[in-house]
Amino acid sequence: MHQLELRLPPLPLTFIFAVFIWITDSLLPLGFDFTGQALLASFFLFLGLLFILPAAFSFFKAKTTVDPRTPNKSNTLVISGLYKISRNPMYVGMLLCLIALSVAQGNLISVLISFLFALYLTRFQIKPEERFLTEKFGEQYLQYCEQVRRWL
Repeated sequence: MHQLELRLPPLPLTFIFAVFIWITDSLLPLGFDFTGQALLASFFLFLGLLFILPAAFSFFKAKTTVDPRTPNKSNTLVISGLYKISRNPMYVGMLLCLIALSVAQGNLISVLISFLFALYLTRFQIKPEERFLTEKFGEQYLQYCEQVRRWL
């Protein structure tokens, strides 16, 4: 397996979902508003970046590819740092950033779109990655999967 089922990398996909969230708020204003909304949105954004940046750094530190489109170039199974609590911390971070936008927009449908992102990414990116990593790293990866959850 040289390529995954998701032809669009997760980062651009995140931006596309962000545009959907933005448009949805304009077309279907099912809004909510509460005290501290901007603060909560900022918290989710900050938390998202706290997942994405250190997780990406772990890949660079291990000298393996961070590009999910070319799993065949991975030469190391990264299981340290945030990878001890999630097998996909970069994707968790992307989801948290979308939730931040949804909370900032104050739209219930936008929150649902964020979770559709997680479902879509699981089906077309994560599960194919898992199959590949099982083939490449075998028992080591299977043991890792038993110890660490896919998302959180």
